[in-house]
Amino acid sequence: RKRHRSHSRNPFPEELACGAAALGYLLQHADLARKNLVQLYLKLRPGEAANLREIDIHPPCAGPGSGLDYWSLTVAPFDNQVPTKTQTYDDAVICRGPDFMNHVMATLRGSGGTALAFKEEPKQVARQWKTVRALIQEQKAVMYQLRHGGASSFFLQNPQGQRQLQGDLRHRT
Repeated sequence: RKRHRSHSRNPFPEELACGAAALGYLLQHADLARKNLVQLYLKLRPGEAANLREIDIHPPCAGPGSGLDYWSLTVAPFDNQVPTKTQTYDDAVICRGPDFMNHVMATLRGSGGTALAFKEEPKQVARQWKTVRALIQEQKAVMYQLRHGGASSFFLQNPQGQRQLQGDLRHRT
């Protein structure tokens, strides 16, 4: 039995996450900055973000106001044969984040090939995250908290959107 409860379920505030991303960009850690934003606004688990390929990121189908003007991505595509934590494949995730996420998603999409969207090695990202955590004075923060921070921010802005939030989080129960 654990002596201390996990910090990973504590939501990481959106403002702090965006500040951490801005620091990442300033420190030339663009991959870390993008990963923070993607995990926050698309509510991804760290492993899902790490396995994301360029080809799994889909640009909007139509212009503003059409209902089809969102970026989306496929988590755990069947052709990879690696399921999500809840043992599913081909989960669709829609990016309903702020307008600047259009640029983040386009950058990650790159050429649309099979290369990973995030190029940095996990150990390098962990070192960069440690540096950013120290600067924002959040030594115990873990990247998984970004997912919960995104969910909390969404719920605060959309109190009637509980069903949508449950779908966005892709929980099994």
